[in-house]
Amino acid sequence: MSSPARGDVGSPEALAAVLKNLCRGGRAGVRDALEAFTEGAVLRSALFQVRGRDRLFGFFRAWQAAFDDHLEVLDVAVHGNKALARVRHNLQPRVLNATVPGVGGLPLWFKRLATFPFIVSAEFTLEDTPRGRRISRWEEDISVYSLIYSLPLAERLWGSVVEPATGAIVASAGAAFDGLAPSVDKRLRDATGWHPGLGDI
Repeated sequence: MSSPARGDVGSPEALAAVLKNLCRGGRAGVRDALEAFTEGAVLRSALFQVRGRDRLFGFFRAWQAAFDDHLEVLDVAVHGNKALARVRHNLQPRVLNATVPGVGGLPLWFKRLATFPFIVSAEFTLEDTPRGRRISRWEEDISVYSLIYSLPLAERLWGSVVEPATGAIVASAGAAFDGLAPSVDKRLRDATGWHPGLGDI
């Protein structure tokens, strides 16, 4: 079997690698990730819209310059010309890494307090090209889970108290907070009739 073409996003693993490179891959990583996009690809959210690979390059280089983003890809599914992902950004302003004259670097506890975690759900439209499947459209929403993860104290409380207390209920229901954040597999199944057990991931 031949290996996928460079930039092809026909698998969840390839799409996850693209997302990580865009957010923290440096100049070379962003260039490589943008091979997965069509020339006129659009990134759209409630806050901004970016069109075209050149502008996407500038956008993600500016993002990396402003933030140290420890990105976690939580969930990815690909089926046909649609892909869905849920990622968690952990944004720490890079200015916090600066050395303060007479003081040195800022303490770790302060940096953690100034880290802003939030979860984004993204939907991708893929286009078949001679070089494989490429992203032509990317739309995203900030998840309701971001309300929980927006403060370090709330996150710790959620992880140590709320989730363990509700774990048995969630498990018996067979859905991890499905009404708030259904898995990307379920969302694809609902939208297309596809089931991951019969699919291509």
